[in-house]
Amino acid sequence: MLNAKTCLLAAASLILLLLAACDRDHDPRYAGWNRYTNEDDGYVILLPPGWVVEGEMMLNMRGVRLYDQELLTPPLAGRVYYSIYVKGREGEAQPLAQRATALVDDLLLGLWCENEISSDSGTLAGLPAARFEIAGHDCASGITLKALVMVLEAEGRDFILFATSTGESWIVFEEIFELMHSSFELPAETE
Repeated sequence: MLNAKTCLLAAASLILLLLAACDRDHDPRYAGWNRYTNEDDGYVILLPPGWVVEGEMMLNMRGVRLYDQELLTPPLAGRVYYSIYVKGREGEAQPLAQRATALVDDLLLGLWCENEISSDSGTLAGLPAARFEIAGHDCASGITLKALVMVLEAEGRDFILFATSTGESWIVFEEIFELMHSSFELPAETE
């Protein structure tokens, strides 16, 4: 049986989540953005105007790649995008920080070289999350790359939000990527 204090805390948490969602609906930084709902994995994210969604598989993970169609010309082609990967955690008992580090290392392997990685922990969408800031180079071309990665766990799955651009264009996309991270939502778990 739940006590009154637990019920009050749960109600307060729900109110804060609803206020955050309402604020996002009225935040002028999201003006013109579109809502994308992934039916397979049950998440929602807001996309800047002109961005499209494309299916993607990576390292036995389902995913989507989100990108601006206008950025399909060199040098930004294929280097400015936001991907969301989902990986089941059946039988994996490692803590989030260890799993997240391994997932990020796997995503960078052979594609990114000379990486500098800083990590921290926090929350995203009200769930425990690991945050990574990465600077490196494209192994094939030598182009400088930057990335902001969030890994969160929910419902027996890890969600990897991977935002990347060239080092030179990072200043343009960093706020967009932060806003996309902030807009990520998972529906409340049902019992």
